[in-house]
Amino acid sequence: MFNTDLNSQPLLTISAPVGLQLGQDSAAIRVSGRADPNQGLAISPNNTFALVGNGIEFDGGVVTAESGRIELGSVKSGEVDITDITAGWQLGYEGVTEFGELQLLGKSALLNPNSTASLTGGIQVQGSKINLERSQIVGQTLADAPGGDIVVNASESLVLSGEAAIGENASQISNNVVPGATGEGGSIKITTDKLAINPRSFIDNSIFGSGSAGNIKITATEINLKGAGFLEFQQKYRLDALSGDLRPGSRITGIFAGTATTGTAGNITIATDSLNLQEGAIIFTPVFTAGHGGDINVTAQEINLDASAIQNGGGVTSIPSASLGNINLKSDRLNVSNGATVINATFGDVSGGDINVVADAIDLRTALPESIIGTGLFTNSTKGSGQG
Repeated sequence: MFNTDLNSQPLLTISAPVGLQLGQDSAAIRVSGRADPNQGLAISPNNTFALVGNGIEFDGGVVTAESGRIELGSVKSGEVDITDITAGWQLGYEGVTEFGELQLLGKSALLNPNSTASLTGGIQVQGSKINLERSQIVGQTLADAPGGDIVVNASESLVLSGEAAIGENASQISNNVVPGATGEGGSIKITTDKLAINPRSFIDNSIFGSGSAGNIKITATEINLKGAGFLEFQQKYRLDALSGDLRPGSRITGIFAGTATTGTAGNITIATDSLNLQEGAIIFTPVFTAGHGGDINVTAQEINLDASAIQNGGGVTSIPSASLGNINLKSDRLNVSNGATVINATFGDVSGGDINVVADAIDLRTALPESIIGTGLFTNSTKGSGQG
């Protein structure tokens, strides 16, 4: 027997969940795969792929959310809020009392290509210790719609590692505007206690289209960048730059925000107690052709550069309408040694930016015999007719 009265009250109603309660007995989540996007997990546009568990490990697993959202949360105890948004769900972690570890291993990838407007899309990753080992978190702006943000919050540490040949499965967090796209790129926002970027791993927010890139914002107590060696760094970012062989997308170890065409790059903003670059690591905002570079802004109690660089640079293919951003450093103490540089160099017909340093003490020491320039702070035009 059934009731045909359409105005009667339903016996059962279903609504979206408002939260998840996790305790010490909650289980971990493990995703294994072949590191192949064509065989990974995927969702339809404007939806959310979410995993929340007491520990999360990807080993070759790939998740693709086109014009949607990816949420990974490693939670030992507490409550995770769920908010209904146009791209599915957004998770909130204000009620979490303890986070768990989150591992992306063996060429795992979180992919968020955006081709249609989804202002609430993007990637959010939450945990205590977050480790990327030869793995990637990647957002892309593919058309005229804006890209989503990448947000990584690690209460204890975020580590990018797993040395590989140049360009081959390096660990990265990147959010780029691809060639031909005109939309505004998403930003990268990282909050952690300790950030470590190891050889040939990088964070990148660059523009290869004609729109504008998002920004990189990093807040951490301690930041350590370790490169793959001074000679490789000098070949790539000094000799290749002078000879015209430096190409957009040339990245070894560091933090990058460049523009390859007519687009406007975003800014790199870092707030930390201690920023340490060594063995060829770099923070770099390059400008190629007619683009406009972003600023590098660092506020730290101590900045230590050893055989490394904080650098703005215009490529030899730059034209007079291009311009570099500024380098702004505020620190109690700035230490620059062993061929390290803070440099704003124009290698083509591009207008240079300024270097602004506010520090209680600046220590410049120890040049390297193999370095083509000395240790120090430089702003100049080294090739072409650009203004330094």
